[in-house]
Amino acid sequence: MLRVGLRLARVAPALLPFAAAACAPVVMSAGLPTMETALAGDALVMADGTRLPLRAWLPEGKPRAVVLGLHGFGDHSGNAFDTPAPLLTAAGVALYAYDQRGFGAAPNRGYWAGVPTLLSDAAAAARLVRARHPGVPLYMMGESMGVAVLLAAAASPDPPPVDGYVLLAPAVRGRATMGAFAAKLMDVLSWVIPAVAFYGSSPGFAPTDNEEAMERWGRDPLTLKQFRVDLLRGLVDLMDEAMTAAPRFRAPALQSDR
Repeated sequence: MLRVGLRLARVAPALLPFAAAACAPVVMSAGLPTMETALAGDALVMADGTRLPLRAWLPEGKPRAVVLGLHGFGDHSGNAFDTPAPLLTAAGVALYAYDQRGFGAAPNRGYWAGVPTLLSDAAAAARLVRARHPGVPLYMMGESMGVAVLLAAAASPDPPPVDGYVLLAPAVRGRATMGAFAAKLMDVLSWVIPAVAFYGSSPGFAPTDNEEAMERWGRDPLTLKQFRVDLLRGLVDLMDEAMTAAPRFRAPALQSDR
């Protein structure tokens, strides 16, 4: 996140003339509910009719457990979980993962969906997958930004109906870790120039130290390579929410920082 703060600091003087024509950050949140949620083949259909692309890796026979995966910032379900999927299915574990709004092949790619929408989608997805596999233990596995969604969702009034969580490389670098100047500058620029995009990986850090995975990530047309300022602000808002929720997180969990 410091890296993004430095980038914003370098361009800020040139952008001050645009302050008078400030725009609001764009948030493409869920629409009004118009239907029942559904698991329809290769998509999760949310209550507002939005279809979130769904991938499934299934073992032979009835699974002994089910995992629902949430990918990280800029990523998508296929790239995030295709590598561990064979290990899980070989152990008799079914793996599902969906593209979160604004990422991968989901609608409004490159735009922030808002924290309430991401949390609601996660809970709805868990209910749908649990209904498909009644009586089978269900766990949610998040990576980076996906962990932030899970932490906030688990502490919300409507938590996902799961038996536990797997938290991989949690993204909980909120404003408290950015420094006052960088945090304030990001908030201001998200109003002044919300659509200006920055190139690079997830803000402030590389998504992995696996070079092969990084090369695959760079070639993948579904991974985001540039990020609007208001998208970055949305991520920080989510991480702030996750940091606030963390002390209230009481569910069984397995955590890995790498």
